[in-house]
Amino acid sequence: MNEPAGQLQFGPNPLTPVSSVPGGWYSTTLNVQISYNGTQSSIQPIVYGGAGNAIIDSGGLTGYVPDNFTLPSSLSWYTSGDNLPVGTTITVYTPTDTELYTTIITNNGLDPYVTSAQSGFSTGIIPFLQGPMYFSYGPTGIGTAIWDYPPST
Repeated sequence: MNEPAGQLQFGPNPLTPVSSVPGGWYSTTLNVQISYNGTQSSIQPIVYGGAGNAIIDSGGLTGYVPDNFTLPSSLSWYTSGDNLPVGTTITVYTPTDTELYTTIITNNGLDPYVTSAQSGFSTGIIPFLQGPMYFSYGPTGIGTAIWDYPPST
């Protein structure tokens, strides 16, 4: 899936993988760090009930962060239903802390919000807008989400 080029291709990955996470689109574990106004959270895994609770969601425009995520002190009063403010930086990592992508909220209609813990974390469309991604599924139905682009700096 290459959103910047407007392409959707089926078959083997035509590009060289840069990084990946197990689980495919749903039920994966991602580590996340959020920064705002000079403060940042620790890098935290998004896990709920002992299983991966992160969604890599090309159709979920805005994305969201669970309310059990420890936000940086500059956002500590944000609760479920609040949109994160312009200037918030969200960095997403593999479960072994390899950076996948970073985004800064710019009030372009893709502003992630805080939701309930059981909803978990959703990337929204943001990583798809940054470069091509590939999803592989074997006969067991367990997938792998592959980033075919390096993280932005």
